[in-house]
Amino acid sequence: MRKPYLFLIVIAAMLCGCNDEVIFSNDEFEWKRGSISLNDGSITAYAPDSKTIISNYPDAEFETGKWTLTRDISHLPQYSAPTSLEEALYNLSLEESVIAVEPDSTLRTGKNWSGVWTRDISYSILLSLSHIQTNASINSLMNVSIIKL
Repeated sequence: MRKPYLFLIVIAAMLCGCNDEVIFSNDEFEWKRGSISLNDGSITAYAPDSKTIISNYPDAEFETGKWTLTRDISHLPQYSAPTSLEEALYNLSLEESVIAVEPDSTLRTGKNWSGVWTRDISYSILLSLSHIQTNASINSLMNVSIIKL
């Protein structure tokens, strides 16, 4: 016998945005559809939408416990994911790539390090920045003393 109410329950769960489905879990943390947390509950994070992450992670730069997208990333590759947490993390990384472009149009090596460092910038460019920050990647490689002509 078919149970049509099961279909209605599934649709209702999808519409209400139930976020308790476990996507991944191990001995250290659990990632649910709408959140991620350490198993001891000490650190948690969730994304109510693709432009916000709320967390209790103890970090000086995350003092408010909230990240909100503040830069224009519309010119960069967009990503649509099944969860707002995935989209927000992707958007956070795009925003970081925008922030990493220096006034001289090269990529910043690190928070406390100015200038282009061959190893660091080459690795970052290989991983993804060549696609996301193409001009800054070219300028950074041209700025490395070995490549200078």
